[in-house]
Amino acid sequence: MTLTREALDRAARQKAREVLADAGIANGPVSPFKVAATVGFPLPIDDVTMPPAAFGALYKEGNSFRILVSNTCPNEGFRRFTICHELGHLFLDGHLDELFESGDRHFSEAGQFRGQRKPWFETQADTFAAELLVPTAFADPVLRAAGHGLAAVRAIEAKFETSLSCAAVRYAELAGDSVAVILSRNGTVEWACASGQMREHWWGKRGLKGENAPRGSVTAYLARDSKAVAAGAERSTEGWLNDWFDGAPVISVEEEALGLGSYDRVLTVLHCGSIPTPDQERIRQDRDRRGPTDWREAMRPYSLDRYEDLVDD
Repeated sequence: MTLTREALDRAARQKAREVLADAGIANGPVSPFKVAATVGFPLPIDDVTMPPAAFGALYKEGNSFRILVSNTCPNEGFRRFTICHELGHLFLDGHLDELFESGDRHFSEAGQFRGQRKPWFETQADTFAAELLVPTAFADPVLRAAGHGLAAVRAIEAKFETSLSCAAVRYAELAGDSVAVILSRNGTVEWACASGQMREHWWGKRGLKGENAPRGSVTAYLARDSKAVAAGAERSTEGWLNDWFDGAPVISVEEEALGLGSYDRVLTVLHCGSIPTPDQERIRQDRDRRGPTDWREAMRPYSLDRYEDLVDD
């Protein structure tokens, strides 16, 4: 496959929108069962025992297909995402050729959909599932009403009946300001997703997988208390963006951490509103290297507000 990840994602989102239109779905929550029924696919079968590494499977039976879902899915939101992922394999170009080249069944791995390297067709099916479950057009007004942080994540979860992790990723993908969501286990990051405003910067594009949550963060504090994680405890504090992203400016960030119960993970939401653009950062760095041009500039304290007024010399 020679298409870039960005091109594959665009195609997956477009296909999901076409499927929603064909199914006559104009509002959330989206029913995967309705989507499947409109195109003649059998409904998924629940409570199926699968290998430990799988949540869902697609079976080929002659010229037809069947979707199965594992009874180990942590919650209803995961189950719905798994069904939509398998539907993605059915709808997206080239998937069936890849999946059934040498067999009549395909198991989808149970790991977090952003937490591991996967073949192109698995990541594209994830993108399709996320757009199908939480369509951009449906989610934008929900986010505008919900605000930011965990409140926005919970609003998406409630409106679209998704898992919190899926809701968090969609929040980061659709947020207009500087947001990052992070999933960790025992204080170690499994995946991170940053908003477009953060991904403009080189430090916002780098993955955090395998890194430890900052020592002074409430994420690290919560992770040390397994009972609190199991109970769904929530913690919040003010921290610094550069503690999470090496190379980021020293800007205050709101950190909210939530234990995910029996799933044994911590979901973290970072929000810092607006941050300097890459050009503004470059101008600041150039001025810092040159040093102050006069005594008045040397006396000015650091302030994020100054970035808004920076112009290149």
